[in-house]
Amino acid sequence: MEQAAHGGTASLSEFGDALRRRWWMLALGSVIGLALSSAYLLAAPKTYESSALVQVYSVGPSDEVVDGARTNSGINLDTEAQLVKSQAVSARAKEILETPVIVGQLVQNVSVSVPPNTSVLKVTYTAPSPQEAQRGASAFADAYLRYRNYAASKTNDEQERSLRQEIARLQKESESLTGLALEAKNQEIITLNSRLNSLVGSTFNGGEIISQALVPRRPASPNALLVLFSGFALGILIGLLGVAYLERRDGRIYDWRFLERRLGIPVLVEVPGERNATPELLAAHSPGGQAFTQLRNVLMSGMPTGGVILVAEPEDGSGSDVVAANLGAAFARADQRTTVVVADVTSSVPAILGAPQGPGLAELLRKRTSLIDVRREVSKVTGLTVIAPGFHLDTEIDDLEGAGIADVIASVAERSRVVIVRAPATTAGADAQLLARLSDAAIAVVAVGGTHRVAIDETLRQWSIIGTQVPGVVAVTQYGPGPDPILVAPKKNERTGERLSRAAASR
Repeated sequence: MEQAAHGGTASLSEFGDALRRRWWMLALGSVIGLALSSAYLLAAPKTYESSALVQVYSVGPSDEVVDGARTNSGINLDTEAQLVKSQAVSARAKEILETPVIVGQLVQNVSVSVPPNTSVLKVTYTAPSPQEAQRGASAFADAYLRYRNYAASKTNDEQERSLRQEIARLQKESESLTGLALEAKNQEIITLNSRLNSLVGSTFNGGEIISQALVPRRPASPNALLVLFSGFALGILIGLLGVAYLERRDGRIYDWRFLERRLGIPVLVEVPGERNATPELLAAHSPGGQAFTQLRNVLMSGMPTGGVILVAEPEDGSGSDVVAANLGAAFARADQRTTVVVADVTSSVPAILGAPQGPGLAELLRKRTSLIDVRREVSKVTGLTVIAPGFHLDTEIDDLEGAGIADVIASVAERSRVVIVRAPATTAGADAQLLARLSDAAIAVVAVGGTHRVAIDETLRQWSIIGTQVPGVVAVTQYGPGPDPILVAPKKNERTGERLSRAAASR
């Protein structure tokens, strides 16, 4: 068999299925993330912010119009914002606060912003307590206004002094002048006196606080909502990583579509059923019975004259018992004389078909009985017979091929149109590979939610090596243990009775 190339990426439905299976991992991750963020909120130092809004007014000639300024009022607010954090303003704020903290550290707690299209400064102060934040913002706002008025007054005094000196100089020069020259000089003195009079006694208002700093009710940092949301997001990420890790480590098949989409294996049919249900013979018109009818039709299209069909699971389970028993019944209902040969001592196929445990394949291989004696008719389905594994098949038969299993299967095939061989799990030993070599086709039974991908790959690899035709796989639910074997009281062989008792106890 040539396998289809593996590949493809996981679909959204696969991610969704994985999240539904591992929802508890997302919940656990969320709890961890919220717990970490809550612990951070409790342990992290808290800082508070308080802001005061200062309306800045023009104070005359000292405010020069600057190209590119935010407003056309003649005030460069970017310069004023830097002025709030200057050493001159910070020193005054230090005096207001009456704090021993040096000016450089105070400045680090101040930030200034300018709302768009306004002449307002927003002075914000950050501190470890609400009261300190409020006092700091108020102090810097007051200090800024005081310094601005002081700077305007200082500039005014300098201009006044300069004008007085200029007037005195002109008056001295006019003493030696006459006529028109004296008249011109006097006119200049009159102009300077007018300017001087406008400066004398001037008062200045560089701005006002239009919104006082308030005591903050909650810390600005850390932001509880942001921290909790970040912790929740981190928890979800942890949960997703956990889901990916568990899915990768698990390696089981949870969706039959994965077999076709990702592993390139055709799925012949998906058999509906309840998880952990007891294997049983399904009614012909039930959903499960119809699924096996579809499987029979698929196999008959490739084997029109009948043949030997191997049924095995990659790993131990009851799914292959369900498939072998019900597929045999589906062939028999189509008037195809069918025999189910059970080559696994752990199989519950005889009990599913209502056949008692007794001599079977083991006795045939040891030449202790005939084929006619071990073939048991299934009363529930006409045309269907079953050969049980017999006694001590796993202990007294060292090698199936050496014991003549090929001749036994050939003899059974001469008397039946279809022979279904229920083999042990491929991971349990080499018997499944040997029986596959003696079969016309082999079917791997995959238990959804139970069979691992690597086991499927290994099964198909083994059958591919020996050239067995593999039409595909059958997907079934993960069944529970099979029914207890139907025991018959031994007549002569007490050892056989002991064996049956141990088999029943193991069930």
